[in-house]
Amino acid sequence: MRKILFFFISFFILLGAMFIWSLIDNYAQEFENKRSTARSNSLKMNEETERDGGANHRIFLLWFYRYAREI
Repeated sequence: MRKILFFFISFFILLGAMFIWSLIDNYAQEFENKRSTARSNSLKMNEETERDGGANHRIFLLWFYRYAREI
């Protein structure tokens, strides 16, 4: 009984983490699309992301770096 309960709890925790990550990723993509028209570095990052199959974590890290730099 404990193993089944542990499985369901960990399954829903992982499911929630994936959902939260997708929300963060979508927000980061929208933010990056708005900023990419003004900065050539963003355009380079978008091209690299398309080439390597969509490494969306790079966009999020770029967004986080810019946000932290503005503070």
